[in-house]
Amino acid sequence: MPTRRNCDNEDWHAVIRDYSARALTQNTDKLPALSGLAALYHKNTGHTYLAGLWKETIVANLNWKQNFLFGRASPPPRPALYRAPSWSWASVDGNAEYNEIPGLTQRATLVETQLLLKDSSIPFGEVESGWIKLRGPLKPARITYKMLLIEGQDSGTIVLDPVANGDIQPCEDTDGLYALLLFGRFHSDQKLKPIGEGTGLLLNTICKDLFTRVGWFYTDDNCFDSIEESTVKIV
Repeated sequence: MPTRRNCDNEDWHAVIRDYSARALTQNTDKLPALSGLAALYHKNTGHTYLAGLWKETIVANLNWKQNFLFGRASPPPRPALYRAPSWSWASVDGNAEYNEIPGLTQRATLVETQLLLKDSSIPFGEVESGWIKLRGPLKPARITYKMLLIEGQDSGTIVLDPVANGDIQPCEDTDGLYALLLFGRFHSDQKLKPIGEGTGLLLNTICKDLFTRVGWFYTDDNCFDSIEESTVKIV
């Protein structure tokens, strides 16, 4: 575990890659079984725990994508019982992977967050509910099979999160989908051709300014260059 003077996102991300790949006997143990490591990380860094992520590095911690469990042809459904907010890797089963692309700069910032614990005396245990407010570049989106469409153009690739049994997977004709850029870089080449690259969250609208996470995206397009930032609340 890192010390306060030597804290790197990669340390916690490595823990999550390994831990999330493991099968638990009880689905509800997703966060409680990690509480010992979380307590040690908090002791060494002083960071604030948020349902498997850390407030001080929240934007980097949000940049996960879900991979299938080993040996499965498709991802398992989202657990029927609530475990964590949709923005937490703990809300789904299967391997959580982080894409740390060199050269990208953070484009989103944390505005506010709130987390309700099942037991306030167990700060690294189960949660009842939670939300975060982020501010960053946001654009309406459509999706096709593994592809991100922005302004009708093929703008990158997506990895959709699992859905609960009976829920409908977002599709190309779904209204209310948005892409929120977490990290990106945009510049022009020697011929002044716009070049862009970035990663972020695919969000589905619940109601005005309230969203749930439904996936992750990578873009190699300049569609997020020079756009105004928006504030979103994600549960």
